[in-house]
Amino acid sequence: DEIGEMELRLQAKLLRVLEDKTFRRVGGTRDINVDVRVVAATNVSLEKSVSEGRFREDLFYRLSVIPLRVPPLRVRGQDVILLAESFLTQYNHEFSRNIAGFTDDAKQSLMDYDWPGNVRELRNAIERMVLLQDGDIINANSLPVAIGKRKSPILKSTQASPLLPFKSAKDRIVKNFEKEYLENLLRTCEGNVTRAAETAEMERSSLQRLLRKHSLNSRDFKKVSNLA
Repeated sequence: DEIGEMELRLQAKLLRVLEDKTFRRVGGTRDINVDVRVVAATNVSLEKSVSEGRFREDLFYRLSVIPLRVPPLRVRGQDVILLAESFLTQYNHEFSRNIAGFTDDAKQSLMDYDWPGNVRELRNAIERMVLLQDGDIINANSLPVAIGKRKSPILKSTQASPLLPFKSAKDRIVKNFEKEYLENLLRTCEGNVTRAAETAEMERSSLQRLLRKHSLNSRDFKKVSNLA
């Protein structure tokens, strides 16, 4: 996990293990043969880290055999509910609980939240709810305050707008609307820019300009297969 944070000294050692398929224990005198597969994860751009000299180029190409890009939870729609239900089953078993599921309003709140802590935050939230829940179903009132009360960027911008000059307030609201619309559009079209342009009834080139304006990458919204 977080291989992008590994020190250069340790990167060299890992590369040696991957190339020679041997390692030596601390204080040991003989090499031990290994035959392993490495699954590495990172939330930073390793290509950028390589160009900045913070990650070894040879290790990058050694690891980058089958790269999988997993979009953040905030752009994965119903995946949030699938993961939440999976964690609920796990913690029901672990803590001997029998919570049946989530109400519709709880599901909507889970999907509306932007999950800055990603899957780890979702997992911890479900664990907490399973431990503290009194009833047999989780509703919106059962959710942690941060999740239940989180407002969309557009609502937050609207509330802040009276403090700004009219044009600045309008520009902020339009900007947030555009980004939220584009995220929902790409999510619905699974990252297919051509289909998204047709759905939005706009030129493909115009859509691409908007995506660049809001730093959105269509690849982040492509359908991701089930990953172990």
